Amino acid sequence: LVFEATTAPGDSGGPLLVEQDGEFFVAGVLSGGTTQNSVYGDISWWTGIAPFRAEIEGAGGVFLGGASTIPDSHSNFLDDTATELSFDFAQIARDSGAINPVGDIDVFQFEIINPARVIVDAIGLGSFDAFVSVFRRNGQLIDQNDNNASQPNSLNSNLRLDLDEGRYFVAVTANNDASNGSFRVAVRHNGPTDDHGGRFFNASQFELLAEDNTRINAVANFGNDIDMFSFVADRTGELVIRTKSVSGDLNTVLRVWNQDRELIAFNNNADNSLDSLVSIEIEEGQRYFTHVDTIQQTSGDYRLVLIPKSDGRATGQARVNLNFNQLTGGQALGMKADTATGKMMNGWPLSDTRSHDSLFVA
Repeated sequence: LVFEATTAPGDSGGPLLVEQDGEFFVAGVLSGGTTQNSVYGDISWWTGIAPFRAEIEGAGGVFLGGASTIPDSHSNFLDDTATELSFDFAQIARDSGAINPVGDIDVFQFEIINPARVIVDAIGLGSFDAFVSVFRRNGQLIDQNDNNASQPNSLNSNLRLDLDEGRYFVAVTANNDASNGSFRVAVRHNGPTDDHGGRFFNASQFELLAEDNTRINAVANFGNDIDMFSFVADRTGELVIRTKSVSGDLNTVLRVWNQDRELIAFNNNADNSLDSLVSIEIEEGQRYFTHVDTIQQTSGDYRLVLIPKSDGRATGQARVNLNFNQLTGGQALGMKADTATGKMMNGWPLSDTRSHDSLFVA
């Protein structure tokens, strides 16, 4: 079209009219649009009136079932007839639809060029309870969701998937096929695939080692990547948690949350480095979440190290060999323990005022 028409702010509540046999009937009520200023590409959506038949008739209105039946705007099949979702400059693909009649299904398709993390949202409008499923090209179900777990009492659906390159289908319907109504669907390309989840519900779970420090290798795959880890404390006491950059110019930020998702520790740039370190008190049987993210768009490999302490020392033993012949009169030797690698580092005279870790062995 050379020109296109859309709605604008202030139009909410206006009718969607359908012509049938020369007469116009109300089929929906305007609910909103995808932009605030009605630019080209804006998509408006209306709430179907069918779910409100009782209210309409109770107010003296006449409900004409035939007049409210709107041709299905999206295919019901996992094939080439499915509506194409195209990613915009922000790597988001959007569309809208209506489940009408009850039991209807709307199918969309999208393509991933390179392996990526993808977020799929199906947002019900009004009281519509949207249910979303994602399928491979061959029709194999990958995952499905009803009611976003991260949004209590939500009727919307959300999936976070690591997908290989290829074509996929998104199917939207009503929960339990029990109602009809309108919805919006969005697929967000959220960067390369991730080695660890970035939310509480998909955090990577691990166990603390009984007799040694716990080390986890991880990758900040892209700038502002978030890696979440979770463990249940098997003891009560002090626990040191630190990040150690292995490659790249990685600048990490470290946060720790308790099982009530309350922030209990935070650090950025410990000891004038780009690594981070916190010390917390843990309680046996309680769950904790460790949150590692990056700043300044840095990426690279890193190691997460958890060091249990007892009576001011870390568990474990170390043997330190000192060559006192290297010392001049009146000097003593200090030793530095690298708490990220578990190795003793070179000693230096205690008169050296450089900052160093306490002598406990990682």
